[in-house]
Order: sequence, then C-alpha cells, then structure tokens
Amino acid sequence: MRSKFTLFLTLLLALVTSFSFAQEKTITGNVTSASDGLPLPGVSVVVQGTSRGTQTDFDGNYSINASSSESLVFSYLGLKTQTISVGGKTTINVVLEEDAEALEEVVVTGYSTVKKESVTAAQTTVTAETIENVPIPALDQVLQGQVAGLSVNAGSGQPGASGTIILRGRSSFNPNANIEPLFIIDGVPVDEDNFRSINSNDIENLTVLKDASASAIYGNRGANGVIIVTTKRGSFNQPLSVTYRSQYGFTDLIEPNINFLSSSQFLTYQRDLGAGAGNGLSDAEIAQFGRVNTNWQDFLLRQGKTFSQELTFSGGGENSRSFSSIQYFEQEGTSLRSKLQRISLRSNLDARSDKLTFSTNISLNFTRNDFVVNGAAGGGSLDNPFLAAFISLPYYSPFNPDGSLNITGLSNDPITGAALAPTGFQNTPYVTQNTNRFNTNREDEIRAVISVSGKYQLTDNVSVGTNVGVDYTQESDLDIISPTSLRGIANVPNPTAQIRGSRREATQRALRVNWSNNITYTNTFNDKHNLEVGAFTEYFKQQFRDAGFTGFGIDPRLPNSILGLTSGQTADPDGTTPYVPTLEGRSVDLGLFSVFGLVRYGYDGKYNIEANIRRDASSRFSSDNEWGTFFSVSGRWNITKEDWLSDSTWIDNLALRAGYGEVGNQDIGFGQANIFATRDLFSSGTGYAGNPGVFPFAIGNPDLRWETKKSINVGLDFGFMKGRLSGSLDVYQEDTEDILLSAPISATSGFTTILRNLGELRNTGVEFAMSYDVVQTSDLVVNLFANTAYNKNEVISIDGEQEFVDRGLTQSLSVGDPFGSFFDVRYAGVNPANGRPLFLDVDGNVTEQFSLDNRVILDKTRDPEFSGGFGLNVTYKGFGLTSLFSYATNVWRNNGTLAVVEDPSLVGIANQSTRVLDRWTQPGDITDIPDPQFFNRFADGTRYLEDSSFLRLRNVTLGYTFNSDQLKNHFKSIQIYVQAQNLVTWSKWRGFDPEDNDAGSFFDFPVGRTFTLGFDINF
Repeated sequence: MRSKFTLFLTLLLALVTSFSFAQEKTITGNVTSASDGLPLPGVSVVVQGTSRGTQTDFDGNYSINASSSESLVFSYLGLKTQTISVGGKTTINVVLEEDAEALEEVVVTGYSTVKKESVTAAQTTVTAETIENVPIPALDQVLQGQVAGLSVNAGSGQPGASGTIILRGRSSFNPNANIEPLFIIDGVPVDEDNFRSINSNDIENLTVLKDASASAIYGNRGANGVIIVTTKRGSFNQPLSVTYRSQYGFTDLIEPNINFLSSSQFLTYQRDLGAGAGNGLSDAEIAQFGRVNTNWQDFLLRQGKTFSQELTFSGGGENSRSFSSIQYFEQEGTSLRSKLQRISLRSNLDARSDKLTFSTNISLNFTRNDFVVNGAAGGGSLDNPFLAAFISLPYYSPFNPDGSLNITGLSNDPITGAALAPTGFQNTPYVTQNTNRFNTNREDEIRAVISVSGKYQLTDNVSVGTNVGVDYTQESDLDIISPTSLRGIANVPNPTAQIRGSRREATQRALRVNWSNNITYTNTFNDKHNLEVGAFTEYFKQQFRDAGFTGFGIDPRLPNSILGLTSGQTADPDGTTPYVPTLEGRSVDLGLFSVFGLVRYGYDGKYNIEANIRRDASSRFSSDNEWGTFFSVSGRWNITKEDWLSDSTWIDNLALRAGYGEVGNQDIGFGQANIFATRDLFSSGTGYAGNPGVFPFAIGNPDLRWETKKSINVGLDFGFMKGRLSGSLDVYQEDTEDILLSAPISATSGFTTILRNLGELRNTGVEFAMSYDVVQTSDLVVNLFANTAYNKNEVISIDGEQEFVDRGLTQSLSVGDPFGSFFDVRYAGVNPANGRPLFLDVDGNVTEQFSLDNRVILDKTRDPEFSGGFGLNVTYKGFGLTSLFSYATNVWRNNGTLAVVEDPSLVGIANQSTRVLDRWTQPGDITDIPDPQFFNRFADGTRYLEDSSFLRLRNVTLGYTFNSDQLKNHFKSIQIYVQAQNLVTWSKWRGFDPEDNDAGSFFDFPVGRTFTLGFDINF
C-alpha cells in the first residue's frame, strides 16, 4: 500500500510539473539605453519572484522561458529597473532610463552612509560574494590580497589564529603600540586580534577606510585605518528564503623548501665530522643502521579535516525583516591535537514605521581551540611537532620491539648504547607524541557581539538616533601536565616531588560597551544644493578581568579532574611542600568620551566637500593631556558631471578626490606599564629579611600625549565602457608624530628608561585597483581584477636630535631609513682557500673576522615594498570559476629554522639539511657553506637573512549552479563547488612558509593547503 501511494504521488508530481512547463514559452527581445539608443550588454533579466534569469549579450539581446502569468524584471546598474508582464507577448523590447538614485549607490563611511558618487575619501568595499564559503575560520585572513594597501600576514597555521593586519605601512615604531585597524561590526568596536568566533558567511560587506579623511571621525582610534563590517539582513516584502550550506575538506602540510638527510647520509656526515653515533662506523655498519630511516612527519603531523554545516533564514514583510543563521564549524590543523570547533548563532532584525526605524544585531558564539603547544606559535619547544618532525634523528625507530608505537622514548641510543634523558633532545619525537597524547592545552571562548540601534524622524529634515553595542568575550584556559606524561614525570612540579603533574585554569573576561547618540539635519535646496550636518556623542568603556591558578600534584587516577589536585599544604617525606599553588590576576578599566560633528555639502552632483571634527578624552593620559582634537576635510569633483564631458559615450565615471586629516592613537600597549604609563606604579614582593614589602615597579611620565597621524590623500576614480572597466588610483603621505619610545634616564631614579613622545615616522605610497570585464555576453562573463600597492616607510626623527638608536638586535632605528631596517654584518660567502666564512666590514672590504662593529644598516625590512592581489572570475551559463593570487615583494626575514638544520654543533642530536653535503671540504671548493669547524650561527651576520617575497595562488573555486528550471522548481537553486586554498606558492624562501608576521622564523606552525567540497541549497 505504501509503495502504491508513493508511486501515485510521483506520477501526480510529474503531471503537475509537466503541466507547469507546458504553460512556459520563450521570450526574446532587445534592451537599449534611453540616453543614446545603444544596446546594453549585461542587463539582468529575471522572472519575478524566482531565481530564473539571464543577461543580455553584447548586442543587448536576450532569451528566457516564462509563463504568461509571470513578469520579467530588467535591471542594470545606474538605470531604472523595469517590471513587465509577459501576458501574450513573445517579444519584449525594453528601453532603460537613467536612475539618478541607482547611480548614487549608498556606501558606509563611518557613523553614517553616503551616496557612492559623493564619497570624498579613500575607501574600498569587499562584498559577500568575495569572502563567502572560504573555509578560513579567522575573518581577517579572508581579506588577504583583496584590498590595495592592506597587508594581512597569517601568524600561524593553527585553525582560528588571527593574522597581523597593516594598512598603508606601520604607523608607529613603539613596540607596544597597536598598529592594526579598528574593526567595527554593526556599529560595535571589537577586538582586532580575535576573529575565530565570527562566521564570515554572515557578512554582507567590509568597508576599509584608508585615509584620515575617512577615519578621522573615529578620532584617537582611527590612526591605523578602520574596517567596517556589515552583516547580512533580510529584505522587506520578500518571502522566507532558506539556505543550507555544507562543506567537507582536508588540509595538507605544504612541503618546506628544505630537504633533510636520510639515516645513511646523516651517519656518514657524523662520521666525517667525528661526532655523534656515526663517529667510527664502517660503511657496512652505516648501511645496517641506515635501514631504519624514519620520516617523523608521518608520526607527528597529519592531514587535517574541515567540516561545516550551516542554515540561514531571511525574509520580511511590509514593516519588518530578519536574517538568522546557525553554523557548526570544525577544522583540524596539520599537527597532532591542533583543532578548532565553533558554534555560531546570528539574528538580525529590522523594523520600521513612518518615522521610526529600529534594528537589533545579535551574534552568539562558542569556540573551542586545542593547541599544539603553548598556543599557536610553535617555536623552540621540544613539544613543537614542527621542530620534532624535521630535526629528529632518522635512525631512531618510532616503534617498540613489540611493534606498538613508542611514546615514552628511548633509555639508550640504539647505536652507541649511551644513556638518554627521558626528556632530552634525542628523545624529542617521543616527547612530542607523549605531550600530545597525555597533556592538555585548550582554550574555550564564549563571545557575544550585540547592538541595538534606533532612528526617529523628528521632521522631514531632522532625525535623532542612538546605538548601543556590546562586545563580550570570556576565555577559559586549561593546561594540564599529566602526572603520567614524560613532562610530568621529569620535573613538574620539580624533579624530587613525590606527586607529579600540574593543572592551570584561568579565565579572562573582556567587556567593551559603546554608546553613541546623534542628531542629523539633511536638506536639498533648489534641487542642486545638498546639505547634511550631524552632531554626535559617544562613550566607550572597556573592562578586563583575568584570574587563575596553577595547582601541583595530580592523582594519576583523576588526571583530568580538578578533584585530582593535591592540597597545597601536602608535604613530601623530606618535609618540603612543593605543591603550593600559584595565583594570577589582573583588573583593567579604560574609558573614552567623545563629542564630534560632521558637515557634508554637495552641489548638483558635481562637487562635494566633507569636514568633521572630534574631541576625545581618554583615561590613559593625565588630566593635562587627556583631551585630544582630531579633524579632517576632503572634497570630490565628479568630472563626468561637467557639461563638456557629460555626452561622452565611453567615459562613465571620472572623479577626483583629495583630503587631509589628523587622527590619534591612544592604544599604546595593554601591559600595566603601558596602560598606566603616566603614573608611578608599585608592586608587592619579598623584601628585607624575607618579609613582604612594596617597591616601585615603574616610573610614570605625566607629560605623555597621543601619537598623532597627519595624512594627505589624492585619488582618482574611473569607469569606462559602460562600467566594464573601472578602478581607482590613490597617492598618499602619512606622518605619525609624538611616537612613544623608551628613553634613557639617570639610574639614580631606580630605573634606566622612561616612556616619552620622541619620534616621527612617514609612510608614502601609491595604490591602484581595477576590474575589467574582458567578455560580457548573456552566457559568458570573463572578469579580470587586480590591485597593487607601493609603500615607503621612513623614520623622520628620533627625539629631535638622535639619528640612530641601536636596539641591541639585528634591527635598529635610523633617521632617513625605513623602520625595522635590518642592522647586521654582511655575509660574503666562503674563502675557497681555507673554508672560512667571509664578511664585509663597514667600508665594504672582505674580511674573515666577524665583529659587531661591522654592522651596517641594510636596505631590507620585514614589510613589503609592493603587495597586492589579482585574479580571474569566469561565469558560463551555470558554471563559475574564481581565482585569487596574492603577492608581496622585497620582504626579508631571518631564517632561524635553516640556521639550526645547518649547524654542525648540533650534529650529535639533530638531523641536518642536505645542503651540508655541499660544505667546503678542500682548497678550491666554491660553496656558501663554510668548513664546519668555523661555523657559528650566533656570529654569521646576514647569512640567513633571506628574501621571503612570494606569489601565492590564495584561492581557486570551480562550481556549477542548478537553477530552479533544472530542478523542476523543487529548489530555487543548488550550487556544488570545489575549492583550494594556498594551492601553489612561488618563493625563494627556504622553509615552511614565506608569509609571516614576524621578522624571523623558527619552526613556526605553517599554513596548510586546503581542499574543500561544498554544497549550497536554496529553498
């Protein structure tokens, strides 16, 4: 009976579907422009209320199937949309007229919106189509290569790790100052260092405010630029739309541009150097022991997996609309235990009446991060799998004699029989596996970003508005060193303790509350004069609380429970009490109050001018300097609106922009000594005769004031051939003054340095962005896009007098040179006669003597000279292909990883690069690797200062979309796609990843190569 009923429903559905399609017919026609009568290619033709549609070809022709009862909607950017009923017609020709409002596309500019043709500042918008479905859990990293002048460097391949974002060069050489842009999500200022909890699929667009004329309205927080994130919303008068998204993928480690020695090669190398287990071995013995040739990558690294499920709901009625989403996202890293799990919920609601509009934006998220070791960084810890996988001895077996995996290490060297320490260097691969198996390094995060806003129209020209936003983050850290782990057995809490292991729990709570209010007057006079005046107040409160403990001594029967911790007063047989827990805590409150205003004036769509001024009061500074004043003025000339150019048939848009502004930076660091740098600080501790006491911790400087950036920008926007070619060109100069830096003071004060305003830094650059539709027909669209940026950074002054500051590192500050210029002895190769390393002295003469006195400032920094991105977008019927390349040139970093794997002093305990086989061995050898007896990686100058410029295929996606016709109207559409991230990288860099946010590399967690299969189903 059930099968018969199913068959009946199937036949009925087929009959209904066939009848439905029987009513459809083919409609053809031509679309032209009312202004010149020419055909319009690329006009969107859609059956109203459906997703069935097409585009006109180069001659303005189209063809589409529709029934007599349906209507066709014709739309084109800058022209009025027309809706025409099909009825009995089979041919519908349309003439589209210019739509002044459509031409004036609205964009976000900070605290308000403005028509695109009135924008006076340098800003770029990245749309949802660009960032949707990219399986990168950190929002900031999806911006890589998308915006001219915006550099985004991934600091780690750990899932969810944030990168470092720098807009138009570093704006300060204060090592503690914030150099990243201010992020605003739906009107709420948020933490720019943590985006793992934000679902990038919820974003409608991101607007990057680049110059001071755009960011000055944010005052002391706008010195590094502003990125405004607008999330998706529903549509008024639209039925409920449901989308289901699913993604499955995997991530592979990108092989480092370094090859390592096999067991036989390594033992032979040891024998040649007379060190390590290979010393004294015969060829036959080397061949025998070389049979064990372990690739430790197979045991310490893995293929990570990506899994994502998401549902979205959107729609609206006459006076309300909503957008909601729920997502579960999970991604594994390429190392053992690295993982991110996230649940995110969003609900955006808008309501309106004749005079009142009201909006709420709620984002609730939970994230769990499991780390490889000490967070996401990696580094020199023996628990770091990216160190252990490559330097571990290849002739050590990963297995026990019974064939099981060895995670407890070796007691003796298998060749020499020498005793090995349980957590010693030779046991590195076993320690790493043991740590990953038994210990815990986890961080749970609850995050809520909520905003409520309203606007009331008092009169036709006057409105008042308010916006309250909250960004709340609670992070809970859990670090357990198991009493049965190698680390716990060896020395936690100390080597003699009877009960081993430790447990650390800590909670950090950060609350940011922002409340702004405004009153705005807008009016148009004589249809030509447009005026907007706004007055604002804003209050920002930041509260940070941190508390935690570390307990020692864990009952092995309860290794993962807090109940397993011993009492802190537990005594060992010798009477000592090594289990006393340690406590930690911090409390910080910061505040900011602001009043500001803006004026915009436009004349006849040709000329626009905007000015704003803001007064900020910050709790970070003393009463004498707590107030700062910031402002900007900018203008725009829409040249194509002039009568002498308005009749042009090939120039669609040509506009000149110029602006000047001054903005500040109050974020001079989050450490106690920076937050309270204007005050004398005291700390408690052990004093005379072991008694508790209070002593000075830091000396304050009440004269500290804001770091201030002065910026000038000139830009040109252009569009040709009916929008097929468009872009922008910007030239800028930005000077940061009163930069904070530690300055020496008399030691009689009890301190040797104090924070002072004593530097000036300049960034000068050029940015270019363009998009070109190479082919534009009803079936095929081929689009090329590119952006590039040049930035020159220069230290203008230091304390008004000093020209050079030796930082005691391989980098320095020097007036007239870029900030962060490397400062080192120049490596000049190897003397073919004796194998000694060669260097250049300060005068450029070759010498065999290494001396720090021969350090010189090099024209090399870790920041790129040129950076940008380019790509190709192709659509053909239902097929779509997108690609994005990103690049950076003239970037330099110290390759600490390569230095270690070429260090002969480590030959007894660590594997080496195959490059050591090319070392100097006899007079006349031409090589850049010296005789091992003369090698010293701590006195090698620029030998490992390497060019880390790169070109990377960041993303490529190929997909096909089935429309509702193909799906028999069961679904609006289904999209199936495959994509790859970081598919190919071209670079001279010898290591894991040329792209990093640090000046050096030391076995860092590299980004991986990710492949994803995805499905989008629209109901």
